[in-house]
Amino acid sequence: MDKILIIEDDADYRGLLKQYVSLMGYEVRVAEGGQEGLDIFFDWRPDLVITDIHMPEITGLMVLKKIKEHAEMIDVPVIIISSDASEEMLVVALSTGASEFMAKPIRIAELTPKIQKEIELKKYKEKLIELTEKLNREKLGLSKFFSDDLAQKIISQEILPELGGTQLEATIMFFDIRGSTSLGEILEPKIFAEFLSSIFTDTMDLVFKHKGSVNKLLGDGMLATFGCPVPTEEDALNCVRCALDIRAYLTQFNDVRPDYLPDPVTVGIGIATGNVFAGNVGSSRRLEYTVIGDSVNLAARLQSLNKRLGSDIVMDGATQEKVGDAIPVAQRYRAQVRGKNNEVLVYRLAGEPG
Repeated sequence: MDKILIIEDDADYRGLLKQYVSLMGYEVRVAEGGQEGLDIFFDWRPDLVITDIHMPEITGLMVLKKIKEHAEMIDVPVIIISSDASEEMLVVALSTGASEFMAKPIRIAELTPKIQKEIELKKYKEKLIELTEKLNREKLGLSKFFSDDLAQKIISQEILPELGGTQLEATIMFFDIRGSTSLGEILEPKIFAEFLSSIFTDTMDLVFKHKGSVNKLLGDGMLATFGCPVPTEEDALNCVRCALDIRAYLTQFNDVRPDYLPDPVTVGIGIATGNVFAGNVGSSRRLEYTVIGDSVNLAARLQSLNKRLGSDIVMDGATQEKVGDAIPVAQRYRAQVRGKNNEVLVYRLAGEPG
């Protein structure tokens, strides 16, 4: 039941207002003066206040100011009533923060809709705040895996959280930290976890910067997608530029790496472009957004191929066709890749590993 506080020093008028407002179905408390009204207000937390202006010691305007000084109570509507119906008094009341101004004698036919309107408006504001906080929490959760613009599309339901998906062209990047198994054996678990978190936090930021999404974290690796679920003409270029930025980041990281890391951190990155299924798989109980397709498998194989080639970043021919001369390559290979019957054309990116 909604709660209404009435502050009125005239006993007869106070009793009359209490009777009428109670008959409207509200829970009502009354106060004879401003200080008593404030005490009840902050203890009881009503949904609406009706207060006279002219009262001894603490006036209705002073009550209004005290209420509006508290941020958590600023949205509580206050209806000012007064026997002074001058335009000046109306302006003063509304400019101080009153929701409504009513001249005495109060007509119940006018008071009723004003109370209903203010109570409903307060509920709408509270609901809006609740929804905004919920959206912010959801966006914060989604931002761990998607760029801000993509997270916003999911929240606005441009991308629906339901089973199924679509087939589209995307660029896939597999990222793997070399030697992490050996490193995990010599480091304390907590230190090793902090090391991985540091690397992943920075590389994920780079993925988001280049409009990609993090599809999975794979222990000491990561699967990132560019063009899922919203493809663009720049997906391949964004992915390769992201890989180069990861290389540059690792160079800087190794220059100031912690003492507990005996050797520079190295990685392998494989990039492939092609048609994939991108969507939600699983069941109605648990959905997982994933990508499936030959280019996903190829990107994983190319990441491993770096070990044989002594490189850190390689891409397939389809990706190279997309980026063209915008990205310099150091060498072109025809390599046998596990899972492929024929040799695959791959390109090693120019520059030294980070």
